Amino acid sequence: MSHDNMPYRYEEDQQYPIDHPSEELPYESRGEPMFKIGDLVRWNRAIRDRHQIDEENGSPPSPWRVGKRHAIVKDAFWALIDWQYSAEEGMYYSPRDADFGEMEIPYYVPEYVLYWNDGDTSHTNQNCLELVSEASNATE
Repeated sequence: MSHDNMPYRYEEDQQYPIDHPSEELPYESRGEPMFKIGDLVRWNRAIRDRHQIDEENGSPPSPWRVGKRHAIVKDAFWALIDWQYSAEEGMYYSPRDADFGEMEIPYYVPEYVLYWNDGDTSHTNQNCLELVSEASNATE
């Protein structure tokens, strides 16, 4: 047990290479890797269309959704998810929180380091992305 009473050692268990077999991860995984290094990706349809909902609600569109049109996958790994987001409350909860309750975490998901068209780099979960072009097809 870690120093903060968590069932894992965060620094050691935080991420594994994407080629590490999912059945050998310390906790269950959700999803199999969809992208590889060099792939061209973009925000999925739900995220790309979110700016319309923002405008309808009177909010300015997020520059992260509007300005970042496509990205190259620079790295890929299994990321430990040890929090959950409540859309109703607009809050993140972690097992470290006193009112955490019963949630199905931790688990691993494929995550990617992306180099965006505007020069930014981000770590992004694959559930937010869709493939534009595979790396092997990019030069053909």
